[in-house]
Amino acid sequence: MRKALGKGFAALLPAAETSTESICRISINKIKVNKYQARKDFNQEKIIELAASIKKKGLLQPILVSPEGEKFRLIAGERRLRAAKAADMKEIPAIIKKSSDEDMFELSLIENLQRENLNILEEAEAYEKLMKTFSLTQEQVAEKLHKNRPVIANTLRLLKLPEEIKQALSGNLISAGHARSIASIKNSKSQSKLLEKIMREKLTVREVEEIIAGTKTKSSGKKKKKEKSAEILDSEENLRTALGTKVQIKQKGKKGKIEVFWYSFEDLNRIMGIMTKGEKK
Repeated sequence: MRKALGKGFAALLPAAETSTESICRISINKIKVNKYQARKDFNQEKIIELAASIKKKGLLQPILVSPEGEKFRLIAGERRLRAAKAADMKEIPAIIKKSSDEDMFELSLIENLQRENLNILEEAEAYEKLMKTFSLTQEQVAEKLHKNRPVIANTLRLLKLPEEIKQALSGNLISAGHARSIASIKNSKSQSKLLEKIMREKLTVREVEEIIAGTKTKSSGKKKKKEKSAEILDSEENLRTALGTKVQIKQKGKKGKIEVFWYSFEDLNRIMGIMTKGEKK
């Protein structure tokens, strides 16, 4: 007897297939693990809770598998499969869908994203693996997952963060918003200092963004002019008096240069006369 698919699978399968695919019961021992599972951490307490619910009410939503020889490869529903095993089920309701490796990866990732089962780093790693395994661009991944390309790009940037920041993110010490803001800074030492400040002062994402915006504004502004020494200032004044024109002395280390300003050829000849006076005797 055919049953309606759950909302999650209805979104995973094309409309034409959802009306024709049937649910079968297959042996749990015949199911291979999902080789493209993006999720790494499974909450064992939640698994046990789901197992208890399955014992009382049964498994209401089937898993999704692809035929592989005499067995089946899990595409989506690993949490349900684990709970079914914990509930000592021998068979499990499943939708059998022949899928390519790329389809398998895509469907598995979509299910995790729809259910919000992935943390942001797992999501980033999944995008990266999808791109590398099937030679996809960020645009192609975005199109497949119905996301904007900047969302994919900004998530992937998190993988380049220092390990201490990724650990803080995985441990829920900072949010994904904090991590994205930190990732906008290029210098790793500055990133680490900002992480310490966030955790020490319990900064909001908005506050972090304001700090970064202020830092960038300062760094992009004009460099502060180096103050001239009293000796250089006195020398400039003496030359101005002697030559009767504007003079600037610029020092760089032990070297430097003198700039003498003139405003007409007559002025130039006058200054040259002063500078060469007494040169020939």
